[in-house]
Amino acid sequence: MEDITAAFNEAFSDYFIPLQFTSETMKAKMKAENILMRYSVGAFEGDRLVGFILHGYDKINEERTIYNAGTGVIPAFRGKDLTMDMYHYALIHLQKEGIYSHVLEVIDTNLAAMKQYFKMGFSISRKLGAFRTSATVPGNVLYTISQVNVDYITMEFSDCIPAWQNSLASIRRCREGHSFPGIYMDGQLVAYAVFVPSTGRVKQCAVHPQWRQKGLGRSLISHMMEQSEKGELVFTNIDEGYTQGIHFLEALGFTKFLSLYEMKMRMQNCNSKP
Repeated sequence: MEDITAAFNEAFSDYFIPLQFTSETMKAKMKAENILMRYSVGAFEGDRLVGFILHGYDKINEERTIYNAGTGVIPAFRGKDLTMDMYHYALIHLQKEGIYSHVLEVIDTNLAAMKQYFKMGFSISRKLGAFRTSATVPGNVLYTISQVNVDYITMEFSDCIPAWQNSLASIRRCREGHSFPGIYMDGQLVAYAVFVPSTGRVKQCAVHPQWRQKGLGRSLISHMMEQSEKGELVFTNIDEGYTQGIHFLEALGFTKFLSLYEMKMRMQNCNSKP
C-alpha cells in the first residue's frame, strides 16, 4: 500500500489539482471504488513502481464494468509511452477475463490525456462539473434532520445517475467518515444527503419528487454546512445535463470550479496491439 500511495502522490504532485493521499485515505479510496489489484496494472523500474492504472470493478446494469480510478506516471518517466503500454496490456488481460465495458473521468482541459483516451477507443458520454461554496445557507426550522440508514436509500429520489465515486455502491462499500442526514415526513424518508464532514464533500443530495420546492434540499445544505469541518461544501462529478440541480446549487451560492468528461468504451472497439 505504501508503494502505491507514494507513486500516486508523486504522479499527481503537479496535476491540475494536486492530489495527496495517506496510506489510510488510499485504503479508503480502494475500498469505496472497489479497486482490485488483479485488474490493475503497474510499470516498474526494478522494484520501484513508476506508473500505474488503478482499476475499480462493479456490475453496472448486469454488465461487468471497469472504472479507471487513477492513471499516473511519475514525472521522470513521462514521455516514454508508459500509459499507452499499460493500457494495451490491461485491455488484453481484461478481454481475456470477459470484461469489455470501461469508464473513466478526465478533466476537460487535460487535452493530452483525452487524446490518448480517444486513441484507445473511448468516447465522451457526458460532462460533469464540480461546485463549491463557503456561503451561509439558512435552513427551514420546520424540518427535523436525523441520520439515515444508507441501506434504505434508493435511486427513486434522483433524476440523474451518480458518477462512480458518488454511487450508492461506492458509498456502501466504505461508510466510514460519512454522515447521512435525512428528513422524514410521517415516518417516510423524503430527503437525504451523503457527505464527509472532515472535507465538506457532498456525494449525494436528493429530495423525493413529490416533496420538492418545499425547502428540504436547502435545509440539508444548511445542516451540512454547519457540520463541515472545512467551512465549505463541495459537490463533485455532477452531471451538467441535470440543469435543475445545478440551478438549485447556483441559487444557494455555489460556483463551478472544475469540469470533467466521463468517457466510456467497449473493448471490442479498442486499438489493441497484436
